Amino acid sequence: MSKKTPKQAKSQSSQKSRDTYSAKNFWTDRTRLLILLGILVISAIAYWPARDTQLVNWDDDRNIYDNPLIEDLSFNGLKEIFTEDIIGNYNPLTILSFAIERKIYGAEVISAKKAYPFVVVNVLLHLLCIYLVFRIGIEMKLKQWALLFSTVLFALHPMRVESISWATERKDVLYGAFFFASLLYYVLRLRYKEERFLYIALALMIPACLAKIQAVSLPLAMLAFDFYFRRKIRLKLLIEKIPFFALSIATGLVGVYMLKKFGSLEQTTTSYGFGQRLLIGSYSLVVYLIKSIVPYEMVALYPYPPRLGWQFPASLIGSLAFFGLSVLAFLRRWRLVFCGLTFFFVNVVFLLQILAAGQGFIADRFTYVAYLGLFWIYGLVLQTVIDLKPSFKIPLLVVALCVSGVYGFLGFRQKAAWNNSQTLWTTVLKKYDRTPLPYRNRGNHFRDTGQNDLALQDYSSAIRLEPNNHQHYNSRGKLYFTAKRHNEAISDYSRALELSPGDASYWANRGAAYAQAGRLQEALKDLNQCLSLDPNYLTGLLNRSLIHRQLGRPQDALRDVTSYLGINPRNIGMWIEKSNLLSQLGRHQQVLESLNQAIAISPSTGRLFALRAQTMLNLGNADAARRDVQKAQSLGHQVNQNLLQRIR
Repeated sequence: MSKKTPKQAKSQSSQKSRDTYSAKNFWTDRTRLLILLGILVISAIAYWPARDTQLVNWDDDRNIYDNPLIEDLSFNGLKEIFTEDIIGNYNPLTILSFAIERKIYGAEVISAKKAYPFVVVNVLLHLLCIYLVFRIGIEMKLKQWALLFSTVLFALHPMRVESISWATERKDVLYGAFFFASLLYYVLRLRYKEERFLYIALALMIPACLAKIQAVSLPLAMLAFDFYFRRKIRLKLLIEKIPFFALSIATGLVGVYMLKKFGSLEQTTTSYGFGQRLLIGSYSLVVYLIKSIVPYEMVALYPYPPRLGWQFPASLIGSLAFFGLSVLAFLRRWRLVFCGLTFFFVNVVFLLQILAAGQGFIADRFTYVAYLGLFWIYGLVLQTVIDLKPSFKIPLLVVALCVSGVYGFLGFRQKAAWNNSQTLWTTVLKKYDRTPLPYRNRGNHFRDTGQNDLALQDYSSAIRLEPNNHQHYNSRGKLYFTAKRHNEAISDYSRALELSPGDASYWANRGAAYAQAGRLQEALKDLNQCLSLDPNYLTGLLNRSLIHRQLGRPQDALRDVTSYLGINPRNIGMWIEKSNLLSQLGRHQQVLESLNQAIAISPSTGRLFALRAQTMLNLGNADAARRDVQKAQSLGHQVNQNLLQRIR
């Protein structure tokens, strides 16, 4: 064995020194920091939302403004957040973030459907992801222009817009932040051989999976980095990833269970066979590849086609070329190319809709993390040409700058589609005017904003395109009900029930329409049917209690109100209703107990103290009544003059 020369020993010592991890190294490079700061500032300007941006009726309702899970941050509330799904999706950390924001901003912001505060947080999380992507590129030792271009593409590519400007897609930027942080620590572990980084990476993967199921691809992405950093395939390499794969499998099983329970996996499987679904997956893959360079036709919904055209089998050529290039990159040891292609594929493969899980088969948001792999390759191409042809440097950088500027402009313009539900669905209908869902959803927006004529036009268009869809009739029935055109509402609800007799909400809706028409017995019959299908359907319990009360049956009404509060005990209005019914029955001590429950939930509601003062008088406790009146007045409630006179 030959001895090392002093020069070799010094070189190895210097290399060891360079490979000793220090977080300070990044922050001492001023040029690098200024570049990163510039990217962050431009990205913030490009994506910062307008103050009047509204939440949209495309899952924002289920996740935010109509979501009871975000109303309660108690232990029981947190338990529900982490055990319940939202329309088949299990992303409790995202829902928890909405609950925290509701607590900070107040219920008024939620009820007003203001998206601004939620989207601002999305933008900040995107900026964090940009920082992490930049750090990962540095640790990968990407050259200057490859690092800069790939980071700019990640920051400004217009396919980012859906993940940032759509409040519900908090899950993309939230899981992305933890995903990239976990990946960064894994890369640090590969570079600096410090085992603690592996444990940090595993710890960060847990919140990533709780933010969005898509994080299950992380251990597969780690294998791509093993190849990039020249790790030999050994048993130890696989053993160290067992906890990561175990977490992925557990998260995946929970996700599949939630989707199956909600019915998402069966929504379109009857329309296409497995072979056709493979073609759909191939076509989706090729579309994502093309749109990474030419981001065309960016809309919220890409509906399944009624039949698969020639493009779908033709896409197999593109898919085979993709896999062929991946194999070639592996054999030729083009490490960054193989790592980038593999990173892209493993982060998009579970979203290619080979198993159906949604109403569209392509989504811009699915590329939020996956595109980074392709951006590394595009950065590498730019850097390689500059290295080989230094004379091309200035023209190439000008082209890269123009591309980045065009992407930023397209993203800025695309952001306007998410201003409100009307702009969202109008944008979709410009591309897919034969699709009924956008008409119905835009009709819902028009109905909720009092534009009944426009709503009726959209509902009628949806029914014309899809005459056997029960949801369209139910939506139009709600419009007629709101306009007090009860006979037309009853007709539409009846048609919805013909098409879907097992839907409890439709029975409740028709029952409400019968009640509006004064046909109380028919209303009661429908509400009984509703609650036989779903005994815990809150709207059914509420409406039936009102019918019982109108029919002079306070005891039956009280039974329904009590059942309602057993399911949703935080509804102040129902506690007041219960106290009114108990008062009718002369059970004043129980009235007091109900009002005490309501006050415990909402101690700043002056009306509750005024009601309790009335009850205290009925129980003969004038001093307590006087204290409650004073409390009600201190909270700004206008106390009834009759009550004041009785106290005096």
